[in-house]
Order: sequence, then structure tokens, then C-alpha cells
Amino acid sequence: MVHAHKGLDIVTEAQRVKGTLIEAESAGLGYAYCMCELVDQLLPDRQEHEDVFFLLRDGLLSLESSNNQSEWQHLISRFVHDLLRPLGFLSSTHTLRESEIQSYIEDITERKFRTWPLLTVLGRQA
Repeated sequence: MVHAHKGLDIVTEAQRVKGTLIEAESAGLGYAYCMCELVDQLLPDRQEHEDVFFLLRDGLLSLESSNNQSEWQHLISRFVHDLLRPLGFLSSTHTLRESEIQSYIEDITERKFRTWPLLTVLGRQA
């Protein structure tokens, strides 16, 4: 349940639908948080993007159905490209290398991409 309050929406009630990713793998949670941060940083407030909603939902479900670190890295890279292209931040012919993603996002948002360095650390631990 969300209530509008002086320009800032307040979540007053929430219900967990599925929680296996969070319960099973803390590394998976890092990848899920990264997807959410990307959506939060790249979309303007109060603007509906149904396509992005379904992209995020499908990305989170894909993470949940796998417990393989290398597959998660592939999923997050694909998610970045699938998100940037329809929003007009990346041409359909250009593909970012993993080493370019963090700086590319930071150039767009003019903010630090907080979760990407976490994924680098998680990748080294695998």
C-alpha cells in the first residue's frame, strides 16, 4: 500500500510474494539490488514505464531461477543493455564491455553507481 504524502510517496504496507532469492543467496541479492538501482537511477520519478516494469520483473525471476554466479553476471549484463536501449541511452548496434558499464551509467546519471563495485567483489569470491 502506497500513500502520496507532500510530494513523497510512503509505503505503508507490503507483502512478500516470493523470497527464495533473498533467503538462498546473498550474492543473488546483490545482483537484484543492482537491477533495482539501475531502474531507480535511469527512470524519472512518477513516469510510468510498463516495459521497464516487466523487464525488471523478468530479470529478477531469471536471477531467482539460477544459483550460478557466472550466469548472474551474464543476466545483469543483458539487463543493462535491455534497459539502456529502449530508454535511448544505448544504440542497438553498440555493446558495452563489462568494464565499461559502471562509468557509462555514471556518465548518464552523474552519480556513483553504488552496487556495481559490489558485483565485482562478489565475482571474485565465486
